[in-house]
Amino acid sequence: MKLSAFTLIKNAIRLQYPIIESINSLLPNVDSYCINLGDSDDATDKLIFDNFGSNPKVKIFKSIWETKESGMLFFRSQTNKSLDECQESDWYFYLQGDEAINDDDASRLRNTLEDADKNGCDAVVFNFLHFEKDYAHTKKGYSEGMDAYDQAVRVIKHKGIRSVGDAMGFSGITKPYISDLTIMHYGYVKSAETMLAKKIELKEYYFSDPTFTDDQRVIENGKIRSVGDKYKFSRQVNDFTGKHPTSMLKRIEEFYKNNSELL
Repeated sequence: MKLSAFTLIKNAIRLQYPIIESINSLLPNVDSYCINLGDSDDATDKLIFDNFGSNPKVKIFKSIWETKESGMLFFRSQTNKSLDECQESDWYFYLQGDEAINDDDASRLRNTLEDADKNGCDAVVFNFLHFEKDYAHTKKGYSEGMDAYDQAVRVIKHKGIRSVGDAMGFSGITKPYISDLTIMHYGYVKSAETMLAKKIELKEYYFSDPTFTDDQRVIENGKIRSVGDKYKFSRQVNDFTGKHPTSMLKRIEEFYKNNSELL
């Protein structure tokens, strides 16, 4: 069985994406990894090439990420570009730049895909944990309009299954396999200032979407007024005492070293 993985990233340093840790959490368990490297204005290019440029498993291609004129089409378009650049495989794993998979689940991945094959499935659904503010708390569902979805498809059978919406789902799936594997989402483990900067930047790609009204495009007092754009961290959290991926441990140690008040 051949398994390819794909992702996309831009401005990982400035917006504090754990992209290196994300890729390394999955890389040992796939046959190839495709990285769509956007036109960053920080040192993300160097970061990616220094870490993966000489790895024969990894394909890096550079892409100009469309401006806000493409609206939310941008997200699915760039995801599909990355998928299309993957080596031909039996399965394709989409891991976003702020996500990682635990060591135990990564080691069980191929057995899960074999079971999905036996059951005639063409996609695999993963459970999700969304970490909030630090690495010891996870969000409780859809609090404060944040996208704390419990499950999502992250592995698909063929390239005819396409990313849709803002790249949070896929179309063309006929029979999903519900796994017990979990994706760890670290997109909200940042300072409030960086979280706001990330949301302002990402929303630039939504502004031309015809479903948004003029008042939803307004930025007031440094905050974007739109559904899901609250930058304050939620108080609706669960304590987390489980394991993080090995690839994340150094980053977690550095985080608490620089944010000792969170210990």
